[in-house]
Order: sequence, then structure tokens, then C-alpha cells
Amino acid sequence: MTVTDGPTERAALGRSWLWWVVAGILALAGGVWTFFNPVAGSLAVTLVTGGVFLALGVVEVIAAIQMRGSKGFLSKLLVALATVATGVLLLGNPLAGMVALTIVVGAAFGAMGVAKIILSFQMRPRDGWGWMLASGIVSLALAVIIFADFPRSAATILGILLAVELIQTGIALLFAGLALRRLNVAATAIKGRIADRLADR
Repeated sequence: MTVTDGPTERAALGRSWLWWVVAGILALAGGVWTFFNPVAGSLAVTLVTGGVFLALGVVEVIAAIQMRGSKGFLSKLLVALATVATGVLLLGNPLAGMVALTIVVGAAFGAMGVAKIILSFQMRPRDGWGWMLASGIVSLALAVIIFADFPRSAATILGILLAVELIQTGIALLFAGLALRRLNVAATAIKGRIADRLADR
């Protein structure tokens, strides 16, 4: 079943177009800056990741303490403390954290590449298997590039990935905002025609 927006919803969406465009421009600007300053971007990713782990760990510790006396309390507490320790280590030594995260990212790309290549041959000869194969090869190539230049790649790869994410997000937000602007123009025109007809009566 297709869900369509009513006039009120379309008008509300249309009025928000400028904020979407502004968000897209900010994301694009941040992505371009990060692309040309990948070391700073990598450091930012590491610090944010460390902060997330620390906050998550604190919440998990509190949750574990709340369930003390129950089965599995000790194991949950240990996992929570390990999460806190990970956050502290990333924040306390971000350079080492960048190296560790780069290893994780490289391994993830390699695993995803192998998985997608295997899946592509399982899909063959159905449509789309070639695209899946190409995607797997790209992921595998990225893993090779990361580890071939390791540990120097640790200083830049996270920042470059962040830049790519910000740029593609910015483009998506920008086009979404422009589409909403067209919706706003159309809604305004419809309102004008309705007002003219009511005035003629």
C-alpha cells in the first residue's frame, strides 16, 4: 500500500527545505575540509569513538549494578568495565587508538569483501551478481591498500572515510532540500489558485 502525504504534510515538508539545504552545505563543507585534513579527521573519529565507548560503558556499568545478585551479573559487569577501559584508552592515547581502529576497519573491509565475493558467485547468474562481485573486489582492494601502507595509513584512513561519508551525506541532504523546495513552490501555487477561486465566488 502506498502512503501519500496530505496537503498539510506537504506544506510542512516544503517549509523545511532551507534547513535541509543548509545541513547539506555544512556536511559538504565538513567533508571537503576533512578530505584535505585527514589526520585531523582521523583524530576526531578516534576521540568521538572513545567518548562513545566511555559513555556506553558507564551506562552499562550502572545497568549491571542495578541487576546485581542476578545470574550473569559478574560477566555483564566485566563487559561494561572493558567498554569503559576501551573508551579511556582511546581518549588517553588517541594515536594508538587510531592504529587500533585502522586495523579494525581494514579487517572489516577484508571480511566484507570476501563475503560479498562469495555471495556474488552464489547469486550467479541472477541479475546483480556482477555488481555484488565488483563491490566485493572494491572492499577487498581497500583492505589491501590499508594494510599495504600500514601503519602510515592509520594517520589518514579514518579521516578519509569520514570525509567520504560527510560528502555523500551532504549531497543527499542538498538534493533532498532542493526537492522539498520544489514541493514548497508547488504547494504555494496550489494555495494561490485556491485563494483566487474563493475570491471569485
